[in-house]
Amino acid sequence: MKNLNIGARLAGAFGVLVVFVVFVGWLGLSRLSLLNEHVREIVEERWAETNLAVTGIALAGEQESHVTRLFLLKDQAEIDRTLSDISETRRKASAVVEKRQSMFVSSEVKELLSKLQEERAAYLAAFDRARGLLAAGQRSSSA
Repeated sequence: MKNLNIGARLAGAFGVLVVFVVFVGWLGLSRLSLLNEHVREIVEERWAETNLAVTGIALAGEQESHVTRLFLLKDQAEIDRTLSDISETRRKASAVVEKRQSMFVSSEVKELLSKLQEERAAYLAAFDRARGLLAAGQRSSSA
């Protein structure tokens, strides 16, 4: 390197610096691309899953509120309106569960959703029995 004149040494150093800057730029762009892919996954895929879960939780709370209200009411018109609200909430909840089932492909998640369906079926059967007793005027037996 000592045999080269100052221009050649500066050109060599500048060339190494340019190669280093290009490498750092390429590395930065590749990392940004990876980061962009992760952000896309969070925003598009996981957000939809999270939104469905939150909707399901809200519907469960709404259903619980209607059921509690149902057993406290005495006016038949209010009871009928609450039963109608319960039916609407059940319809919405069924749509959410069906949509969730179509979104997930992992066997673990499908197993959990299967357990959810079993628990939900048991709840719906018990509620339908209580609803029948309530409709028959047996309020104390239905609670």
